Amino acid sequence: MTNIKYFELSKKNSKSGKRKIKMALLEIHSKADDTNDNGLHWKKEYIMNNIDTAEGMPICCEFADETKSVPLGHGYTGIDSAENIPLFENSEVVGSISKAYPEFVEIEGKKKEVLIGEGWLYQQRYPEFVKWLSDNMEKGNVFSSIEITGKPENDNNIVYEEDEPLEDMRTAKEFAFSGTAILSVEPADKSAVILQLNNKTKESEKNIMDEKTINLIAETVRKTVEDILAENKKNEETSDTLNKTIEEKTNEISTLNDEIAKVRKAIEELEKERDEWYVERQALEQKIGTLKAEQRLAEMDKAIENFTDEQKEYAKEEIEEFKKDPEKVEINSIVSKIYEEIGKKAFANKEYRSGIYSEVNDVTEKEAEKISDIYSDIY
Repeated sequence: MTNIKYFELSKKNSKSGKRKIKMALLEIHSKADDTNDNGLHWKKEYIMNNIDTAEGMPICCEFADETKSVPLGHGYTGIDSAENIPLFENSEVVGSISKAYPEFVEIEGKKKEVLIGEGWLYQQRYPEFVKWLSDNMEKGNVFSSIEITGKPENDNNIVYEEDEPLEDMRTAKEFAFSGTAILSVEPADKSAVILQLNNKTKESEKNIMDEKTINLIAETVRKTVEDILAENKKNEETSDTLNKTIEEKTNEISTLNDEIAKVRKAIEELEKERDEWYVERQALEQKIGTLKAEQRLAEMDKAIENFTDEQKEYAKEEIEEFKKDPEKVEINSIVSKIYEEIGKKAFANKEYRSGIYSEVNDVTEKEAEKISDIYSDIY
């Protein structure tokens, strides 16, 4: 694997949720004895013979945590013995290379030829990673590392130019570019170099870490993940207890609501009965009032039945008032008024006072004198 530290990232989302990226995939060696720190010699002839395999290869990241913002390594998990290929099951595909070509760039004042890869990052799916990449490119904290495998016709084995390739000197001749990983740490082979960034030569700080440091970071991440999982389990148990309590309280509330509904229904029935009773009571009161009025009228008629119509006219107003409101006017006052007027008429009539009624009614003078008393019997 070759590690190159060179990126150009467009300022804005440029295509349907994707962000354009330009990156150096590897350094093409001009001298026959040049190698990267991993002992691999990149010969331009062989790169160009296999460059078609770089088009469409994935850009990958092994993320440090669930936020998917900070990349670590390749995410290597082992070898598939059946297929004879390396596995990177702990990494995710965050983009792809659309084309690759050689280009000269300036490195530490010297022009060097590199293999450039242009492609896209899936910003819509990894917004935090793209933000981290934008923030850290200028700081020199971003690396790339190319991944190659053998071709199927060679049983997925890389074919080297040398008959006996050495660990510190070997030239890949027949191979396939299988992917490139974006890293936040420089691997132990220390083959990363600082190239041109955004068309300006820049001396950046190197965030160099050896395998021991990487393992320490990985252990810290693992411990953090375990702590998070343990806390999540504890929270789940607490959540289960709370859910059980909530369920019990919900059942209690449901029971209380049923009781409240029954009480409300009983109150509604009582209110309905009360309203019906009020209606009946009002009707009875009206009937009783009518009967009382009729009784009082009958009593008044009985009290004045022996008076003539002329005599009844003496208390006409009182009789009319009585008929309007029998409870308001006393019957005795009506009778008294009639008697009062009769008495007045009698005393005003001289013939009446001298006993004319005795001749008319064929009575004695003594009886006539007796009749002259308005409170005596009337014949």
